[in-house]
Amino acid sequence: MVVPARDKHYLFGYPVLHSASPAFHNLIFQSMNTSKTYECWSTSRITQEMMDVVRSPDFGGSSVTMPMKVTVMKYLDEITPEAKAVGAVNTIVPVLNPSTGAMKAVGTNTDYLGVRNSLLRQLGIQVNRTFSSSNIFPAGQAAALSIGGGGAARSAIYAMHTMGLAPIYLMNRDQSEIDALFECFPGLPLVHLKTIAQAEKELAEPGRPPIVAIVGAIPAYLPVTDAERSVYTMITHVLTQPYSPSPSDSSDLPLPHQRLFLDMAYRPRNTPLLQIAAALNWEPIGGVQAMIEQGLAQSRMWQAGDASVEVACGDRIGDDVMVKARDFVERMADVVVVGKEYDRAQDSPDAPSRV
Repeated sequence: MVVPARDKHYLFGYPVLHSASPAFHNLIFQSMNTSKTYECWSTSRITQEMMDVVRSPDFGGSSVTMPMKVTVMKYLDEITPEAKAVGAVNTIVPVLNPSTGAMKAVGTNTDYLGVRNSLLRQLGIQVNRTFSSSNIFPAGQAAALSIGGGGAARSAIYAMHTMGLAPIYLMNRDQSEIDALFECFPGLPLVHLKTIAQAEKELAEPGRPPIVAIVGAIPAYLPVTDAERSVYTMITHVLTQPYSPSPSDSSDLPLPHQRLFLDMAYRPRNTPLLQIAAALNWEPIGGVQAMIEQGLAQSRMWQAGDASVEVACGDRIGDDVMVKARDFVERMADVVVVGKEYDRAQDSPDAPSRV
């Protein structure tokens, strides 16, 4: 049986020409001496043309971005538990049945792995250890805070949940977005911090574990309105909570020496939140690190034809290539788009869903 090369990869979404993903993934493919390629496919809808590409024998996988992360789910053969939990697909992996040669298009999510793995990478640097996808914080030892709402907040919450962080505090001015997060994660120990007084009471509760990781998922601009300033005041209050980590010889995740603050925004690289966090002795982690980690997870799964978390967090790419790709993105300037981006959905009918 001849196995298809499956060497063509895409970024589906609109607009996408500003994305760093093609340069990032093509660098990895070239560094591994493969014939694989990655290119933008500009479309604002799930079209028949797009799904024909996904079903083609040379399709090796794709990224999916806005506005289709949710709608694409009903067009795929299988959705991983991780994508179901987050409620969105950002990665399609063609998974082959070796006995029949049939391919199924599996939708998964690496956005949450971008959050998880960037936090774990920085923790590993602090304690001079590496961690696997199964390592978690011991129960009752560490809590977390998610700032914001929407898809980025869902990824952050699920990532922190998989790390064993509990409770997970939420901070957001929009009550409807908070309600949506509670609805998305009905079984998780979520606590909405609405005021400084409430935050003081919650965090001082006997037996409450310290917040050791914060993920910001709000726009990177300085507050202007009173409501926006109140959010920054609350964040600063949480950042100034005392912290004295206990040493641990456990095989699980140890408490960080310096608490971790990841801001998902990356324009500018040093956001206002990161500046505040660094000034208050938190370890700042730029959003570009989460972008790199989710991209590495995608590439590992495409190389293996396997959408499992174990593969996504494995070592299939190799340290040298990872260092090269990471350095490339960290130094990369913003992509400048010349002219108007063409939406291929204008000339293609919608694809019939599988649901």
